[in-house]
Amino acid sequence: MAVIWLRLIMVLRALVTFFLVLASSCGYAAERAAAPLRAWDELVPGDLFADIADFDRTIRQEGNERVYVFSATGADGTVLMSVVVAVGPVGKRLDPAAWRAAFAQASAAEKARDFPQIGSRAQVQAPSFSPDGALSGVVFATSDELFDVLVSVFEASSAAPRGELTAIDAARRIAKAYDDTYE
Repeated sequence: MAVIWLRLIMVLRALVTFFLVLASSCGYAAERAAAPLRAWDELVPGDLFADIADFDRTIRQEGNERVYVFSATGADGTVLMSVVVAVGPVGKRLDPAAWRAAFAQASAAEKARDFPQIGSRAQVQAPSFSPDGALSGVVFATSDELFDVLVSVFEASSAAPRGELTAIDAARRIAKAYDDTYE
């Protein structure tokens, strides 16, 4: 039961972050918090997902998180796919103690499905489906335990089903770029 509540909380966090970032029209730059996170601008480049679609990338500083929003739009301007990457201090999105407890309670099948091997620890967030589209997410801690990274992928139902980019695939790309740079 605790695993279900933990998943629900994580999904709600992802949804709130995703829609706040998309709806926000102005960002607040907290310079002290931004400095160590600016290095991520190179790790999450504008062409990170160029093999999937032609994405526009925006970067925001939201308190002690750096948020990257990739949006692919159709000819009429509607959003077909969005990827949101939020980078913050370790423990902000994936509490180590809560993760260990959820992992310990999970069955072997749940571990295989919900706890991918990304960074030092990772957990899939329960997907969300609506008439507008589907949202999936995963949060992971970098291998060196310095950052938590939330990756959410939204695919509009009006878009042709792609299935070419999942939140797990996107998280693995980012984790590999980080490890290749800092290991």
